[in-house]
Amino acid sequence: MFPYFIFLVAIIFLVGCKSSKAKEEIKPEEPVQNKKITTKLEEIKKEKEPFFIPKEPPPPLKLYKFYRKEDWERVTEGFLDSATFQVKITSLKVNYNEAIQEATEVGKRKAVALMMQYAFPNLSPEGKVELKILAEEFGKLVAESEFIEDRRFFVFHVKRPALEIIVKEKLK
Repeated sequence: MFPYFIFLVAIIFLVGCKSSKAKEEIKPEEPVQNKKITTKLEEIKKEKEPFFIPKEPPPPLKLYKFYRKEDWERVTEGFLDSATFQVKITSLKVNYNEAIQEATEVGKRKAVALMMQYAFPNLSPEGKVELKILAEEFGKLVAESEFIEDRRFFVFHVKRPALEIIVKEKLK
């Protein structure tokens, strides 16, 4: 029994030694990068980069065009229906993008001023702030003109469901 024990220990010792040499001879391979994973990581990095905001906003799309000053003069200001408030704006800017930007800002201010006239006579400061928020969030240019008689003409709408009820009854 003792010779078998020595024989068994010798075999285990030799097998163990061979496996340890085999482990030493195997060199770790360099990690192979999957191209799909790499490109996905690059896309994620690009998404995290700061977003470029242009100085001038792009011109609004699909605006109704006025070609004659008479057409613009027929446009009325005030509530068109219970959801739409309309304002007319004139711009002297020659540059189209500057004229659009100016018309948007003036349209918001003019819409607030005219809606205040429709509101409760003693409108609170909170009510005025609510009108400014309405014009800011729901207001947009809907029509423009070519450069006629050294100016451009615009129409600005504040469009929200039940806008007339909000302005005339809900604001305090």
